[in-house]
Amino acid sequence: MRIHLLIGPTAESSDRFRTILKKKNALLAKSGILCPDWNHIRLYMACADPDAVGVIRFKRGFSSPLAQKALYDEIALQLKRAKEEDSPKMLVLANGQIGSILTSASELKRLKALLNTVSDDIHITAHVDEQARILAPLYANKVMEGRRASLEAEMSLAKGTD
Repeated sequence: MRIHLLIGPTAESSDRFRTILKKKNALLAKSGILCPDWNHIRLYMACADPDAVGVIRFKRGFSSPLAQKALYDEIALQLKRAKEEDSPKMLVLANGQIGSILTSASELKRLKALLNTVSDDIHITAHVDEQARILAPLYANKVMEGRRASLEAEMSLAKGTD
């Protein structure tokens, strides 16, 4: 089974992908393409670094490493059930948080390990947009969410010449 992961650039754009996939679900299922109507944010919360507790994980009760591990195991089980019960040729997941919040190497390894529980054939389509165009709408949201890390990375980039 191939896994196709659609990411970014914003949660709104991935919501649109999920809406389209949901509308076309019956037609896609006939072609062996499974587009589960799961809560997509759970994939991000399960794969985030245990100490990177943001607003989403905190508000949804997954701030403790134990709760996060239980979520990870639950999603792995959902993936296995979907593969066994539906036997799809392809599984399509759309998630905006993976492209913008799940950024460390350890988080990406955790995501890969989770998806590898059902398939080694993983394809990613990352949708991007001009940074200036998406920065303005996202700025207020990011200010309200707060920072997950210090400004050190941004400051070092600003000092560079390239």
